[in-house]
Amino acid sequence: MQYKPGDKLLSTEQIIQRVIGQGPHACVVITEDHQIRWEFQPRDSETPSHLRPAIAALTELSSLGRLVLRADNRDGVRGDLAEALWVSFETPDGEDVLPAFRPVRKRLEARWRRLTTAAYLGGAVLVLVPSLIPLGYVLLTSNQSILIASAALAGGAAGALLSVMERTRRLEVDEWSPFWYWALEGALRVLLGTLSGVIMMTLVNLDLFFGFAKGRTEGVFLAGVIAGFAERLVPTLLIRLTRSPETGGKRTGGNRGPGA
Repeated sequence: MQYKPGDKLLSTEQIIQRVIGQGPHACVVITEDHQIRWEFQPRDSETPSHLRPAIAALTELSSLGRLVLRADNRDGVRGDLAEALWVSFETPDGEDVLPAFRPVRKRLEARWRRLTTAAYLGGAVLVLVPSLIPLGYVLLTSNQSILIASAALAGGAAGALLSVMERTRRLEVDEWSPFWYWALEGALRVLLGTLSGVIMMTLVNLDLFFGFAKGRTEGVFLAGVIAGFAERLVPTLLIRLTRSPETGGKRTGGNRGPGA
């Protein structure tokens, strides 16, 4: 039987909207309810083993498309996926059936990275902006201690934002994580950065690390940026302090860095 638009699939009784391809052994169609469907001859036969990677690729990319595209923008990708599936069905035995999916995968993954980067940075900026408000306020005051504390907080937040921006280049596609998750992670990283900045200010004031920054607003801000950017720096320093028997008196050299 040769299908045409308007026919019902014998296997599912869905109405065919578009026939992508059909031959003596298989067919691929798009139904009126926007589904990609396929049949093999005979119709009760299982998917040939060499075509199973193509079905898996279709399932994976369909899930990614639902994540990154609005429902009214999926027709083009749906058609491309159906055509890629048909090309894979027509691939001779022994050859790779996946190359036809690569352009669609590349396009969907690029969009995923753009949306994830926007969500990641958006969550980070959402926390960063309020953290800078105290610094702007105290710049109008003459209270040096409050100014230094605000500089540490702002420096930690700014360092964390730099870390977030650097990490966006290494994001790996994960179609199971909603975009609000990435916004939340970006926000939490900046919050941890502000905390790292405040902890670093405390360590500086105790003459334990970065002695050049003690009592200097710009020095504390720089130390906060370093603490916020290097995510493991503050935890590593605290672990060293808890393990060092010399913390009490001998490690007061103002010019020693974290590696001393």
